[in-house]
Amino acid sequence: MHFRAVALALLMAAFAIGIGFLADIGSADEDLMLVGAAEILDEIREGKAVERHHVRIEGSLDLRELEGPVRSPISIVDCEVQDTVRMEGATFESTVSFEETVFENMVLFSGVRFNDSAGFSFATFEDTVFFDSAFFGEVAEFCGTRFGRDAYFSSTVFSKTSDFNFTRFAEEYVLFDNVRFLGDAHFEDAEFGRWTNFYGSRFYEEADFLLATFPGRSFIANVTFEGDAKFASVEFMSFAEFEDSSFEGDFFLYGSTISYMKLNGTTFGEGSRVHLNNTEIEGFVIPWRTMEDHLVFRDEVYMGLVENYKRLGWFQDADDCYYHYRMLAQERKNIGWSKAIDYLAWLSCGYGVRPDYTLAWSLSIVLLFGVVFHLGKGLLQYERPDAKPENLGEGSEVDKIDLQGRIKDVASSHQGETQEEFDGETPQDFGNIPSISEYPTLGEAMYFSSLVFIAQAPADYLALGRYKYLVIIEGVLGWLMLALFLVALGNLMIR
Repeated sequence: MHFRAVALALLMAAFAIGIGFLADIGSADEDLMLVGAAEILDEIREGKAVERHHVRIEGSLDLRELEGPVRSPISIVDCEVQDTVRMEGATFESTVSFEETVFENMVLFSGVRFNDSAGFSFATFEDTVFFDSAFFGEVAEFCGTRFGRDAYFSSTVFSKTSDFNFTRFAEEYVLFDNVRFLGDAHFEDAEFGRWTNFYGSRFYEEADFLLATFPGRSFIANVTFEGDAKFASVEFMSFAEFEDSSFEGDFFLYGSTISYMKLNGTTFGEGSRVHLNNTEIEGFVIPWRTMEDHLVFRDEVYMGLVENYKRLGWFQDADDCYYHYRMLAQERKNIGWSKAIDYLAWLSCGYGVRPDYTLAWSLSIVLLFGVVFHLGKGLLQYERPDAKPENLGEGSEVDKIDLQGRIKDVASSHQGETQEEFDGETPQDFGNIPSISEYPTLGEAMYFSSLVFIAQAPADYLALGRYKYLVIIEGVLGWLMLALFLVALGNLMIR
């Protein structure tokens, strides 16, 4: 029993020693060596290279009173900077690296000039950071950087590539207004704040925002994209305003989710293309005429835009978009019945959205048939059947014979079979025949053609010979055109 107690005591002691040892190791990792900011400033004044790794810097790194440019290369990596950093207006001639460093207080790099590369990858800015009016002469690296509060890059110039891939901005203000990106700008998988401002900025090369997230309002207005603007698979969770922006290259939005995007006043270069395939759009505000010659053809894209314009109440834009889509789809079809039907749908009613096409064809048909009836002398006009013939008394066989001869002479000039219709008839058979007028005038022929087109042939006109078949054809065309016109007009009136 005594042995067991001793063994248990030894075991507990060993356990306690082990725990203490592990605690010492952990505290050793957490307790960084302290370095004074004054020590670093002295090295900079003496032109010595500054190299610190995994230390904690106490005191303010303030270069405002330093005379002349900073020629020392600076490498402060995986460190903690306790106090405020003040470097406004400083000029760095050599490389600067603050990678993986944590800045616990405000950082001010306003007006700083980095003539060589500047690295802030995977750094953490826990307070507000100012890079406004800064100049980056070489590569600017902010890959994986985290911003705890507002980030100001207003009026900054990036001469070469700027890398903000995987950057996480706080749910605050992110200001890149009036920035000049002279090299490629990369914001892949970046997450912006509740207010992101790129107003007036200019991208001279490629702007890559692939997989980026804009949780708040993004103000990307009056921006010039001279290269491709890649916003593919981007999530715009709130308003995205691209008003008055200019796209000289392609505008990629495929696979993106757009809550509401405004592109009023946007312009596209001659060879620019807009890619919207597989894009989820709730509101896409851009006049159709702005991008009708730049949209990459995809069936679902055009039909989605048509529905988008209808939701906005822009019905004319919806019709124009649908018309343009059908025209392009028709051009891509192989010769066959489908292409022929499409061609007929275009000519007759503009694919159902151009009732003026149907109206124009209707007027043309009426005019054409009226001219044919008049010039071909294919009509006879007579008085109503209940009217008594003029100069034709009862029992006047001679006048009746003369009347028969007039009919036969007029009819025989059109078709032989018409002549036969009157052969064998006796004068008595014409006792109730009305008086005959030689031929209708052009106006009367138009009147006849109009009634045939919209209703039926008037009873006081007679189509002669083969012209009676023209009456049937015009009547059928009239019914078809009327149906097409009502359908096309209904599309406009119902909405």
